[in-house]
Amino acid sequence: MKFRTPIQVNWKTALKRAGISCLFVLIIAGIASPNSALESNLNCPTESLTSSFSLCQAPPIAQNSTQNSQEIQAQQLYQQGKFQESRLLLDQAITTYKAQGDRPGTARALRNLGLVYLKTQNWSDAQEAISQALVLLAELPNSKTIQHLQGSTLEAQGQLYLLTNRPEQALETWKTTATTYQEIQDWTGWVRSQINQSQALQTLGLYTQALKKLVAAQTQLAQEPDSILKAKALQSLGDVLRGVGRLDGAQAALEQSLILANQLQDPEQSAVTLISLGNTFRQKNQIDQSLESYREAVQATDSPELKLQAQLNQLSLFIQNQQVQPALDLLPAIEALLDQLSPSTSKVQSQINLAQSLIDARNLETSPEIRQNPKISKLQIANYLTAAIQLAETLNDSRSQAYALGLLGNLYESNQQFNEAQQLTEKALILAQGINATDIAYRWQWQLG
Repeated sequence: MKFRTPIQVNWKTALKRAGISCLFVLIIAGIASPNSALESNLNCPTESLTSSFSLCQAPPIAQNSTQNSQEIQAQQLYQQGKFQESRLLLDQAITTYKAQGDRPGTARALRNLGLVYLKTQNWSDAQEAISQALVLLAELPNSKTIQHLQGSTLEAQGQLYLLTNRPEQALETWKTTATTYQEIQDWTGWVRSQINQSQALQTLGLYTQALKKLVAAQTQLAQEPDSILKAKALQSLGDVLRGVGRLDGAQAALEQSLILANQLQDPEQSAVTLISLGNTFRQKNQIDQSLESYREAVQATDSPELKLQAQLNQLSLFIQNQQVQPALDLLPAIEALLDQLSPSTSKVQSQINLAQSLIDARNLETSPEIRQNPKISKLQIANYLTAAIQLAETLNDSRSQAYALGLLGNLYESNQQFNEAQQLTEKALILAQGINATDIAYRWQWQLG
């Protein structure tokens, strides 16, 4: 069933604004949103909106006698989620340290400022702050304290690389942090580096190598008391085992992770693990258990991003099983959560995922009443994709931009607007070919016929 009238979306304006340049392979699985700690407790982050993995974030820097009151207060505000206020105080702390000639203090505050920018997904400012910290640290006499600060700053640099679609650079950076931590016998930092290397390897599709990193981390953690880091490692292990098809082992690791996260009262890690557990049940075709895990994840956390990830997974699973009405019932909550997200790659990918699920819903053999529902109209889907294209351009997220272009081309083709469909798909194909993204290029080449 096709619309009788053309889809009226000003996609040409969107494309002109996008300044189509280059594309990385869109991994619909996505990337993690940063949730680093500025204080003394280890804090591994939430899972990304559409991924089956999450980073173990750069380490906290404990308060010490060299920190001024501005930096200490900034840390406290960060923990409260008041990132703008934290940023302002860190700026003041940096000015104070510079005036005092305190280069280690300046570097530490810059590194913490980088974490704030990572949390708010302000990539360019995060890069500037982290780079300045690394330059300062390279000029200082070597000591265990300076090495630890270098390691923690490089961890943040690795986060930035992975969050901005540069997994190879993230991997090499985290290899360096692992060596640094090993030299100063900081085994907690070394374990974090192994876990993060496994995330980069998963992004690259190298699951066997990722598994080796996690086995090494688990060996070290076996000697340590229970911690969120241990729960994070178990969750990552479950993700890798699922990636290589060892579903029973994945389920066992994830269930252990969930027990630990619940015992340690970390709701975000619980939600991350529940989402991963839902993904595992889904691969095992245990639909009821999968849906229940996603529901529990929504209830476990206050994070709009995690709630949205869980509900998008519910939506696609309902549609996969031709349960269109329950899927439609989820849409108001999903749209409300989307509105809560600040501009970010996570938001772009969520818009794309929502559009893809609605396309899948329209492709089902359903009643005319459901197909004519404005919530899944072609116009509504086109609006989601156009918004994703525009936001991706603003964020320099070329891979998401190209993927959304191809999907929009597919939508126009289904509406028999063949000229527009061809133009959109050709643009997506050019982007993919420009950076040798063969899987994306193949998809859009096939669409062109």
